[in-house]
Amino acid sequence: MTASAASSRLQIKRPGRARARIGLTSLIDVIFILLIFFMLATRFEVWQALDVSAGKAGAAPSETRPLHVKIHPGGAFEIDGARLDGDAFSARLKSEDEDGLSPVFLEPAGGARLADLMYGAEIVRGAGGQTLSFVDPQGQENGGVK
Repeated sequence: MTASAASSRLQIKRPGRARARIGLTSLIDVIFILLIFFMLATRFEVWQALDVSAGKAGAAPSETRPLHVKIHPGGAFEIDGARLDGDAFSARLKSEDEDGLSPVFLEPAGGARLADLMYGAEIVRGAGGQTLSFVDPQGQENGGVK
């Protein structure tokens, strides 16, 4: 063996470190799946603000009889044992408004959702003028008055 043959045997080429390639095809697929998911999961609802104010300190009690309204699932209202739909409830509020500003207590009945309660609050606000209070099912008003 010659010196050149021995030196060529000693030169072993080590394979270079292969770079990992990221396949963009699967990344694009994941992005499209996320896009479709968020498009389907998004709710396009109109958000509205409802003014809720606390009572004033030292205010005189109201002379008018409060109107206690129970809200049932699906937007049915109950006043003094009589069930009303949304239009009849609005008409009743407008007739009560002629006598004076009567406070309205909204109480959700069993199974009523927050959307039903807000529907009732919108009707009260649309009728104009009434003081609105929310009552929990146990009978405590939001201001602490029973």
